[in-house]
Amino acid sequence: MCHFVKQSTGIQEQQPNSLKHGGDTRPWVSMFRRAESVEASYEALVGVLTSKNKLNLIASVIRSLNREVMELTRGMTEVFQSLEKINTPTRTVILPADD
Repeated sequence: MCHFVKQSTGIQEQQPNSLKHGGDTRPWVSMFRRAESVEASYEALVGVLTSKNKLNLIASVIRSLNREVMELTRGMTEVFQSLEKINTPTRTVILPADD
């Protein structure tokens, strides 16, 4: 569904939230952003995809599962965002290296 919306002209602009498709270097963050964007745009997508005869795409979304993924990955997203904001080197940066 996300791929179809991103490839179709004008659908993305009609959504209250930009749909995320992935590509994040941190899979937990990517999963959260995708689930959050689908949840935020779900109602608007029903109307748009119905008018384009693509209701099967929205029907494939199991909202309860999408919400569970969103809640499960929310905590991991907060952890990664906190780590990005600190100015302390991570363990991989401070471990001794063989010369």
